[in-house]
Amino acid sequence: MKKIILIFLLFIAVLPVSADAYLDSLFGVWQDASKPSEKRLAAMLDYAWDGYLYSQPDSAYYFAQQMIDFAKKENLKVYMADGLNIQGLAREEQGGYVEALTLFYQSKKLYEEVKDSSGIAASWQNIGSIYEGISDYPRTLSSYQESMLIYGLLENKNGMASANNNIGIVYKVQGEYQKALEYFEKSLALFSELNNERGIANALQNIGTIHYEQKKYPEALMNYNNSLSLYRKLDDAWGEAAALNNLGSLYQDQDDHDKALDCYNQSLSIREALSDNHGLAQIFHNIGNVYIDKGEYSSAISWCNRSLTTARKFDGLRERRDACKCLFEAYQSLNNSSQALAYHIQMEGLDDSLQSVQTFEILRQMEFQSQLVTDSLVREEEKLRVKIQHDDEIHEREIAGIFFLGVGLILLFVVIVLFARNRETRKARDEVARYAKGITDSIKYAKRIQNAIFPDWGNENQILPNSFVFFKPKDLVSGDFYFADKLGDKTIFCAVDCTGHGVPGAFVSIVANNLLTQAVRQEGLTKPSDILGYLSRGLTNTLHQTYEESSVKDGVDIALCCWDRKSNTLEYAGAYNPLLIYRDGELLETKGDKFSCGNFLEEEIHKFTNHEIPVQKGDMVYVFSDGYADQFGGPNGKKFMAKQLRTFLQSIHAKTVDEQHALLESQLMSWKGNLEQVDDIVVMGVRIS
Repeated sequence: MKKIILIFLLFIAVLPVSADAYLDSLFGVWQDASKPSEKRLAAMLDYAWDGYLYSQPDSAYYFAQQMIDFAKKENLKVYMADGLNIQGLAREEQGGYVEALTLFYQSKKLYEEVKDSSGIAASWQNIGSIYEGISDYPRTLSSYQESMLIYGLLENKNGMASANNNIGIVYKVQGEYQKALEYFEKSLALFSELNNERGIANALQNIGTIHYEQKKYPEALMNYNNSLSLYRKLDDAWGEAAALNNLGSLYQDQDDHDKALDCYNQSLSIREALSDNHGLAQIFHNIGNVYIDKGEYSSAISWCNRSLTTARKFDGLRERRDACKCLFEAYQSLNNSSQALAYHIQMEGLDDSLQSVQTFEILRQMEFQSQLVTDSLVREEEKLRVKIQHDDEIHEREIAGIFFLGVGLILLFVVIVLFARNRETRKARDEVARYAKGITDSIKYAKRIQNAIFPDWGNENQILPNSFVFFKPKDLVSGDFYFADKLGDKTIFCAVDCTGHGVPGAFVSIVANNLLTQAVRQEGLTKPSDILGYLSRGLTNTLHQTYEESSVKDGVDIALCCWDRKSNTLEYAGAYNPLLIYRDGELLETKGDKFSCGNFLEEEIHKFTNHEIPVQKGDMVYVFSDGYADQFGGPNGKKFMAKQLRTFLQSIHAKTVDEQHALLESQLMSWKGNLEQVDDIVVMGVRIS
């Protein structure tokens, strides 16, 4: 797979430019207590930015903190905001997206307090760049649109150009090429008006990628070459390397292997000088693919091995998977089946690690499409409302003018207007139906992916052979799920209840399932309280539960067990959800802790209680979500309730697991009747043998 690089623009609240020769003098100004406070702060701002931000981000963060402390003492909020902005950029540079986002929101709040519109707009750009980094495209788009609106009011063409470019990237990533092209061309026009050569180069590069995706190779080649010339004129090594990579991909698509290799090798030399491991892994892989296309498999193996080695330095999952795929194809072509098989196994393992990430991105894309539908409907509604209002005004004037022409003519006119409106309404309704079908199809596809991730619980299941799972999502995709895995003599199993249901619940379920898999398979954890601690910390970080405006403030309720077959003990830890064991008709209940997995970073991370319970042959163990007990029904339309669920399980626990599954389903259907299912449902039962 060839990599096409998009050029992303970050327009920052403050853009100081000062040469290295002035760094000492800037620090001297900062230390001079006789200087005005604002002059000292401005000097420190330039010092942290130019001296350290992109070379030593930790130092930039430290100097920005000194700046913030002094600005706070002097009650100069705009400089506090500037300092927070630098700290956010420093953390983003280090990959600390959660902290960076928190800092950008804090910076924006201060800019709002002092009514600094440029700062607010730039903060939205910075916030959007973080969301783009975590593939949260709806929030990315919303942030950039907020930024562009403010820059438009300020008539800040440079900011508008950057925002247009970044919005174009969001649409490009989503496959909306025509809309992406519109925004890139707006960006190019604004940068050209400003004679901003770096902005022009970036816009040309991105326009070239759209033409490349549309197979318009002459147009793509022209834009790439024009962009490359500008990058070389500006001595922009990063831009030049990206442009050469994209040119190489274009030539490779046209089977011009010599030109492709020439471009890739030029890009490679630049990446080596920049010590850019991400770019090197990509270029090594691209060169390897050219040699596969040429049938020179030994050379392909050499280059793809270099890609794999480099990707391991920064744990690049996709880069490692691509390199293994390249090596698999090369060895397969050489009829070296043992090596081909080895790399195929590695490739499949990396695919498993990427699966939850890819599924999460698909769900994000579904949310993005939903937002497009909503935006489209709002626009169509507004257009229709304006048209109807306009028609009404015309209608009233014409009635006044033709009143004496007779009631018959008036009625005829009304019929014509109503017919026209009805036609517009039908058109809007058809558009809604088309979008709705697209969303439904996407959700059905996501359901297939989610089903593939969760373990199969048929008779062939070898992890817990004498068990059942009653799993009934409320919608096509589910926020509840079940999990089981085995490590030596120990079997881990649980029922998980993620907040919400449908697509929002499914977001969290994918993250939680991935974290549970990591806890057991990668970390080797078997103690339930340790696994829940790992899950809680992972959710806190992954769902960004640190910032006020966009954190996912709910978590995961779970009942998790580890059955040691050798000692015949059952360890359990729970977040709200209990463990039920029935032994010879009697209930042994162990309650979970009264807090969910996934606490905010501002709060103390709770430790879960680990319970160890001896079990006997014939014991029936149950873990479940609250969906079954919360279902409304019965003669009075009330909840089934946890107490009634315990009684029902007691009445069926001695039956076979298949019979129990059937009885749980029939009881639910009988209780629910014609009422709607209110939540996702999962009940897991395990017979100790």
